[in-house]
Amino acid sequence: MEVAQGNFLPARFSPRCEREMTPNVYKERVRKAFEYADAEATGSLTKRQYKIAMTAVFGHCPEKVEIKHAFESTDRVSYEEFEHWVSTKHFTDDAHVNPEILFTLLDKDYKGYLVVDDFFSASTLVGLKISPSIWETVFKELDRHKKGYIDFVDFSRVLATVYKITAR
Repeated sequence: MEVAQGNFLPARFSPRCEREMTPNVYKERVRKAFEYADAEATGSLTKRQYKIAMTAVFGHCPEKVEIKHAFESTDRVSYEEFEHWVSTKHFTDDAHVNPEILFTLLDKDYKGYLVVDDFFSASTLVGLKISPSIWETVFKELDRHKKGYIDFVDFSRVLATVYKITAR
């Protein structure tokens, strides 16, 4: 199976065009993640496969509590159940921005991490006129481990810091 470099989904599942995360695109991403994790095409996922599929959708592995809750009365989850759990996680009613949703919206080509171009593309899409050089500077500050990318853990840390500063 050919895998796109730095990607957890096979290359055939990775759209290369810049698209907004509309409900249809989101549903497509959920379906592709499910199909990828359900390699034997059984129509349902084990706990391990569920973790893989959720990672493909949100860019990080779900927490143990979430997995336990999803599998409390079964050993496999159907597509419909998986879609329910994804939508539950996607549409939470937080007073703050959900980091998983924001990360997913920025990671348009489903790499599982963000690069400086993701931020520049997002700002252009919403009409912010921020030059690439400014994004380079900001990104260097955010990429504290100098990896050249920001994973979900680093992204969440940055958001938590921003929330603390703005809450004062």
